[in-house]
Amino acid sequence: MFGLGLSTTAAPGADPVGDARVTEELEFDFVSASDHPCAAEPTYEVWTLLTWVAANEFRAFGLGVPSPREKVDGMVEGIHIIRGLWSEPAFTFHGSRYRTERADLEPKPDRPIPIWLGTYGKRALEATGRLADGWIPSYGFAPPEQATVLRERVLAAAETSGRTVTCVYNVPVHVGEPQASEGVVSGSAEEVAERLLTLSGLGFSSMNLTPVGDFRQQTERLASDVVPIVRAV
Repeated sequence: MFGLGLSTTAAPGADPVGDARVTEELEFDFVSASDHPCAAEPTYEVWTLLTWVAANEFRAFGLGVPSPREKVDGMVEGIHIIRGLWSEPAFTFHGSRYRTERADLEPKPDRPIPIWLGTYGKRALEATGRLADGWIPSYGFAPPEQATVLRERVLAAAETSGRTVTCVYNVPVHVGEPQASEGVVSGSAEEVAERLLTLSGLGFSSMNLTPVGDFRQQTERLASDVVPIVRAV
């Protein structure tokens, strides 16, 4: 393979994205950029530059778009690697998507760190129950009529593996004028409280409320006008 090193200069007229596009058109296999802590002339911060280039989805960057199966495989392998680095010295892992060779991460955690996933597909849900500590789907991607079915898949996989997984529902909320988005629970304080009471019957241990709009204003309204109603029932 043949790659091309991009200039990181930030001098007037510099166009690293255009340069990367040229490498694509000329069929180089990849592009690279050197990272130095200082230079005689102004330069771009390299990670930002590479992200900027990658955002244009150049084939030469070599990232590609993983299939749904590859995404789940990568998630599973990532969990094994993370837990391995947290618990073992010189950790080695060979997977279909990722690999490590005698990798070390110090200091090790002094207590288990829970891994939470927001998954929806059949294989991803099974992997969540088998490997994760918590499942936190979002209301917009897992509406109530689907959430209970998905939750049962997670819990079934956890039970088969002899594990316990905590399930929390991530719910965007707005107290005030109803929102156009179906992925947001909105309305008056009483209406929002009533909707949350209904959602609390889905079997989730908790709800993670995400204020939509002015964060502080919405948080205050939830604390004073909505949550007390739900907790009082």
